Amino acid sequence: MSKSKTMFLAALLALLTLSLLLAPDSALAKKGGKHQAKAKGTITALDTTGGTVTIHDRKSDQDVTVTVDENTRIHKDNVEGAALT
Repeated sequence: MSKSKTMFLAALLALLTLSLLLAPDSALAKKGGKHQAKAKGTITALDTTGGTVTIHDRKSDQDVTVTVDENTRIHKDNVEGAALT
């Protein structure tokens, strides 16, 4: 394989890795054995049956979809205890 093809593939791999690290799902961090996600912005989609909320995050200017369950804490207007409905 030529040197230019090798360099191209290495650059492509680096870009792919970077894009995965910067993807909205990377906002999920494992903390204390639980997944944690934070997004502040406007709710753009709500699926109460599937248990997902999509928020257009103001900071990243991207849509972030999170799965919620009975242990999820939801804050609305900086007040904890909002319902998913």
